[in-house]
Amino acid sequence: MMRIIIATFLLTLLALAVKGQDPHFSQFNHLVFHDNPAAAGFSESKYRFSANTKIQWSSVTQPYQTYLAGFDFALVRRPSRLDMFGMGIEVMRDQAGDAQFGTTGFGLSLAYIKALNNYNNHFLSFGASFAYNQRSFNPDPLTFDNQFNGLYFDPTLPGGETFIDLSFWYPTFGAGVRYLNKFDSKHEFSGGLSLLNINKPPQSHFSNNDVRLDWRWVGTASYRIAVANSREVIPEAYVSVQGVYREILIGAHYRLIKDYNNQSFNAFSGGLFWRAGDAFVLVAQMDYLRYSFGLSYDVNISGLVPASNLQGGFELSFIMKFDHPERRRPKEIPCPIF
Repeated sequence: MMRIIIATFLLTLLALAVKGQDPHFSQFNHLVFHDNPAAAGFSESKYRFSANTKIQWSSVTQPYQTYLAGFDFALVRRPSRLDMFGMGIEVMRDQAGDAQFGTTGFGLSLAYIKALNNYNNHFLSFGASFAYNQRSFNPDPLTFDNQFNGLYFDPTLPGGETFIDLSFWYPTFGAGVRYLNKFDSKHEFSGGLSLLNINKPPQSHFSNNDVRLDWRWVGTASYRIAVANSREVIPEAYVSVQGVYREILIGAHYRLIKDYNNQSFNAFSGGLFWRAGDAFVLVAQMDYLRYSFGLSYDVNISGLVPASNLQGGFELSFIMKFDHPERRRPKEIPCPIF
């Protein structure tokens, strides 16, 4: 029955059509709790630091630059059960175009992770998030029709545009749920659903209260399949729905574990993903001890190809996990492979 539910969930993700996209990351599995607050503290280690950076469209215009860093940890562990509380703190900066239109945000996520059995393999978590963001832009590099005198562009002429707010702050709230089930040593499923921007804050630089940030629904699914003693296949899917915009990213990783020893653990993986209507994404990852390094590149296949020449953008990711120096508890939450 559980396999049927999982298959239905994945097919539902595939059925959603793509109509557009917001600034995004391709390595969604390394965002940790950015898209779902229920993932804060959901790790086999007590502390976790993560960072992502993406630079794209440099072949077309001023590159879109997005940076994200987060730190999450377990707050409380009940000795009789594996239930725990998690907390995550993150900072984000997104900037695009000649006007340096960008968003800077500071966020806090809280989660409660509920053990569904006593065998360390079945969990359900709930989370909530709060972020405070600044939206800003610089109109000085922009040009306007009024600056053309009929013969040529004259930068000394006034643009004739009046902007009420070049910068403003706004809060956002989010909530999510996450599920993990490690069926056996060869099969593991994890999935999540979250709703962000619940309060729909105003977004206008002209004090128009009708211009608001839409809700964003995010769904993720991952299924780990061990095909040999040291090889795994991990199909994954990501869907983001915000207003009229849709993004779906689906593909798989092939992972080779070179050494299982805790003192010298290392693994390598490669993957191919498809962002519907936009790009193919090539992904590579290296895991060493408690460190994970990811590199991906978007190969653009959208209508922008004549300008982009198939070029999209590079993305780098990094995750580090660590614990207290003292001996770890014998039972810990298993972490999904990614």
